[in-house]
Amino acid sequence: MTDIPLPNISDPLTAPHWEAAREGRMAMQTCSQCDYVRWPAAIACPECLNEGGVWTPLSGRGTIWSLAVYEQALHPAFEKWCPYSVALVRLEEGPMIYARMLDPPSVLACEQAVEAVFEEITEEFTVVTFRVVSDAT
Repeated sequence: MTDIPLPNISDPLTAPHWEAAREGRMAMQTCSQCDYVRWPAAIACPECLNEGGVWTPLSGRGTIWSLAVYEQALHPAFEKWCPYSVALVRLEEGPMIYARMLDPPSVLACEQAVEAVFEEITEEFTVVTFRVVSDAT
């Protein structure tokens, strides 16, 4: 068991996202009417208001759009990572997602290319984090 606060991974609205992460891949809802890729998951598309959607695999690649460095943990469970960075990442497919960055804050900057990394927190829960894409990849 972990002391990190965890989301409800059995919520039917978001469970497919957490299942995909546990399998080492990214997936988000795509509107079956207008093809808008949305995050967070929702009952209806924010673009066309069509209900439902399909879960679509994503590349896991994007760029840092905004960045915050936490010198002090906002929850005691995060102290082990201090200082840590949280980025707003714009995915290649369009949506933005907040995630913890694995690289040291000193090497991060807006507009850097990043890729998803799947960090197992418990046997049941894996979270999407990101790292800077190296020049070699």
